[in-house]
Amino acid sequence: MKAINLERLQAKFVALIEKYMKENNLDQGDLAERVGIQASHMNSLLRGKRNLTAYYLGLFFGKGVLNVSQIYDNSPATERERQWWDAQSFLERQHHAVRRLMRLEEKGVDINKLLDSLAPEGVENKNKD
Repeated sequence: MKAINLERLQAKFVALIEKYMKENNLDQGDLAERVGIQASHMNSLLRGKRNLTAYYLGLFFGKGVLNVSQIYDNSPATERERQWWDAQSFLERQHHAVRRLMRLEEKGVDINKLLDSLAPEGVENKNKD
């Protein structure tokens, strides 16, 4: 699977990350550990030696370091990229619900069964606006 290249956002990404590190008194190694990437990859991203991709940006979103509205330019290069941004925006808006679902799953709840009991797939929601 080909990565979603977000190189056009790299300069903005670097500025945001440098600001975040300064505000939170972190160095590259600290932030790399927090986000879950190798320190060398963090350095390469910040120096432009590694292209920013959806994979890396998603890690920063997932750890709350960045959010979609800070960086998205509303100019997806492909339909696949647009879908990725839509998913990231949805996750950001619904982060509390997603966290609750994750906790339920950790407790052994079958999330798909739970959702099917509320709104089975293929059945229109009659209460739609």
